[in-house]
Amino acid sequence: MLASLKTSQPQEYDRAIRDISRTTERLSVIEQRDPLQYELEVATWRAQSRVQLLAAKLNMGSGDELQRQLREAVAAQNTAKLALLKYDRQRVADRLGKLDSEISRLETDREQVIEQQVRMLTKAAAEGKSGKLAPKNAGKAGKNKPTN
Repeated sequence: MLASLKTSQPQEYDRAIRDISRTTERLSVIEQRDPLQYELEVATWRAQSRVQLLAAKLNMGSGDELQRQLREAVAAQNTAKLALLKYDRQRVADRLGKLDSEISRLETDREQVIEQQVRMLTKAAAEGKSGKLAPKNAGKAGKNKPTN
């Protein structure tokens, strides 16, 4: 399909190549972050590409076999998209569970959390005053001084 676009519709060919490049980059990022999501995304992309290819072939000429293949491809695309949406929903539900736990902890242990943070900040301030914490640029200041 791309080969025929390259000669007959160069602008569409360029657009298709850009789309493929963007999709490849996006999938690469997803693969590093979440391999299962990557597999689902690839399955969805393949199904979508198959539907687009069959729809383009159907535009060139119709036939019962081509329509049957398109119907099967659309069904596969729907199945892949559904699996991806269910996976996304589960990830969001997991995230909501974690947020609910953190909210509950902060509400239940509010005073303890406040006291712990105050102790840590007071300790850090005391260490800073006593010289235990060196300023960020302390090592650099002496290097730039001219020597006599």
